[in-house]
Amino acid sequence: MRFSLFVVLFLTCSVVTATTIQKLTFEQLSSGAELIFEGRVLSSQTSWNNSKTEIATEVTFEVVEVLSGDFQAGQLVLRFLGGTVDGHTMRVQATRYPEVGEQGVYFVESVSRKMVNPLLGWTQGHFKIKSGVVATVNDSIIVGIEGTGAGSTNLVSEGEISEGVVAGVKTKQATSSQAGMSVEEFKKLILDTVN
Repeated sequence: MRFSLFVVLFLTCSVVTATTIQKLTFEQLSSGAELIFEGRVLSSQTSWNNSKTEIATEVTFEVVEVLSGDFQAGQLVLRFLGGTVDGHTMRVQATRYPEVGEQGVYFVESVSRKMVNPLLGWTQGHFKIKSGVVATVNDSIIVGIEGTGAGSTNLVSEGEISEGVVAGVKTKQATSSQAGMSVEEFKKLILDTVN
């Protein structure tokens, strides 16, 4: 009875899970992803697990183009831990769920394993497409990526913690007049890095 009461109280409150994510270079992100694709979010569905001890959000993507990895289907469902169901919220710190209608480029750590966040490096592997240019998950426009190729590992100290953006990514605010990196330039950089 006490355990059941604890679980009920635990799940009726917002839950914050402390997380630390290792900072990655763009090369590590590209080579470490099982699948890299350009896509669009079609839907998002949040539900309890069978024992009602965990909430997860399943995001369905239309796969526009596979840039790296072996994936043939036109749609992909990725499962993220956390979300809100029936007035109960489970939050995982540092998780940003792709939003319905969003277009982006996604670096997937695993399409088959059950994970807290299936995107490699969490927000580091989540890029949005805005008006033909690429942005971080926080909507900062990408203007360049330094340190790809030889010496790129020098951008990250051993054990360095991510602040949400992959190492070497140069950004600007959306109000700046500086041109952002086009989707085609970004995809070419990925292809050059993984090949």
